[in-house]
Amino acid sequence: MSNILLVFAKSPKPGKVKTRIGKTMGMDNAATIYSELLEKTFLEINNKSPWKNIIYITSDSSQEYFAQYNCEIKIQQGNDLGSKLINSFNETNLLNPQKIIVIGSDCPELTNSEIEKAFYVLDTSPAVIGPTKDGGFYLFGINTKHIDKVESIFNPEIKWSTEFVLEQIKKICDNINLPLIILDKKNDIDTENDWMEYLQKLKER
Repeated sequence: MSNILLVFAKSPKPGKVKTRIGKTMGMDNAATIYSELLEKTFLEINNKSPWKNIIYITSDSSQEYFAQYNCEIKIQQGNDLGSKLINSFNETNLLNPQKIIVIGSDCPELTNSEIEKAFYVLDTSPAVIGPTKDGGFYLFGINTKHIDKVESIFNPEIKWSTEFVLEQIKKICDNINLPLIILDKKNDIDTENDWMEYLQKLKER
């Protein structure tokens, strides 16, 4: 098995997803928006992906809900996002892939062809990251020749859910001499304004 794509996701339960949107639009609306983002993500990658898709869901998410996407389902293990990423990469590596990429489920601008491009990047570079406009990332990938580096990359010192995540990861990669290719910057959906901007872009197409 040469390539595996991991999708980090959770069930679209009111009060559990997109709570920043929920604060201004209501938690039910936030859950509906997240459901639409999930649908967009899996519509994009399913049935046309030359790699294996694995959904990593939170422990309180419904496996029955995610069964509709016809992907293997696993449970995220860890106390924070960093440990969950480390554990999922290490677990996936047991399947002996050449390359592993992880994405979230809230970046509707990300296309299947761009994921494919990121896999191609890993032919010649150890790692790749897709930055978001708020300082985080929508995609991270590694060639499994360098899988031992993930514990350093996603270490406990990273301030998750802040605008410093990307810069911290870039600095870590520099410190451990791991070349990191930076993809195009995209906007993920975290706030009402993000969602409205996305809808406006759809209207303008």
